[in-house]
Amino acid sequence: MDVVKKRLKGDLNVDFKLGDIASLDIPDEAYDVVFVHFVLHHVDADVRQKNVSILSQKLKKGGRLYIRDPVREEHGTPAHEIRQLMANAGPYEGAFQMEKSFHLGPRYSGVFVKD
Repeated sequence: MDVVKKRLKGDLNVDFKLGDIASLDIPDEAYDVVFVHFVLHHVDADVRQKNVSILSQKLKKGGRLYIRDPVREEHGTPAHEIRQLMANAGPYEGAFQMEKSFHLGPRYSGVFVKD
């Protein structure tokens, strides 16, 4: 969190939250953009849908949720699962890219838009 705050220092319209999305006091439709970066695969499978749905609720209409997560079977979230979680939550996939990194392996990057 310190690295992110340092990198975005001077951006006055940025809010930093760290914690369980289900317990953070964030009103619905509060954000234009939400970033989920290498986190989803760490969320227990039995609460992923709930958490993704809550994230969707925090987006304003027309808001975007950017997600990047590894997709390796042994350590990641399969791309089809990410897409299904988001489809169930409401936002549609506006763009996606499958990427590869020598150190991190394959990963999914997607942009989801809330109607």
